[in-house]
Amino acid sequence: AGLFVIALPLALALACTAERWRLWGSVAGGAAIVAALALTQSKGGLLVAPIGIVTFLFAALMWRRGKRVLWAAAPLVAGVLIVGGLQMTAPKTETATAPLQRIAQASSEQAQSSTYRLLLWRGALELFNRQPVGYGAGTYRFHSAKSGLNEQTHLTHQSFLQLAVEGGALAALGMILLGLAWTFRMCRGWRALDTDRNVLRAGVLAAVVACAANECGGYEFGHSLKQSGPHIYTYWPRLDISRNCHRNLKPIYIG
Repeated sequence: AGLFVIALPLALALACTAERWRLWGSVAGGAAIVAALALTQSKGGLLVAPIGIVTFLFAALMWRRGKRVLWAAAPLVAGVLIVGGLQMTAPKTETATAPLQRIAQASSEQAQSSTYRLLLWRGALELFNRQPVGYGAGTYRFHSAKSGLNEQTHLTHQSFLQLAVEGGALAALGMILLGLAWTFRMCRGWRALDTDRNVLRAGVLAAVVACAANECGGYEFGHSLKQSGPHIYTYWPRLDISRNCHRNLKPIYIG
């Protein structure tokens, strides 16, 4: 689900900037991402995805108020229609399950998963309070059971807490400051860029924001970096945000 959450804003941006057959390919790809995200039945993914969508729409409309931004609705509507069709045509038997049955029915397993993560986070906070300077990189596994709230495990399922426990307060603060500096860098100079590049930049910004929100809900930086890296680097030939290189840039479409 984390992969689809990151890829969705990028697909929406492509749908708003592509032309001809690339436009329909982008719409089809975005619709497939929406449908795949729904079929994962991940409540966390479905909660985080709107954050990326709203961030993209807000940034794209703020940077350039173009009508092409309306094309972002096409993949979303198509994806919802695909999921609705699968839901209506799914066989209703005792052994078969509908595509969204897990979302519609709260289960005891989901409650146990939430409780387990809350205990992990409480335990990580206790470890951090005991030693705010950190225990060292990769050492959480050796201290995770000291709180008595959970058994020994490798990950806190919350990247900022993982950084705070292993690297200390400075590591977590440094990551937050790095994210803020990157966001400032992304948002500056938008008036000097054309509409397509601003929309693409809004897609990258929304993907990173969705990634950060996903980190707070249980995924680790390593997973999201591996997931988001290929998508964002695919954008880079089309998007140059350097200070002095925006005057003569032209869109380059990747076939």
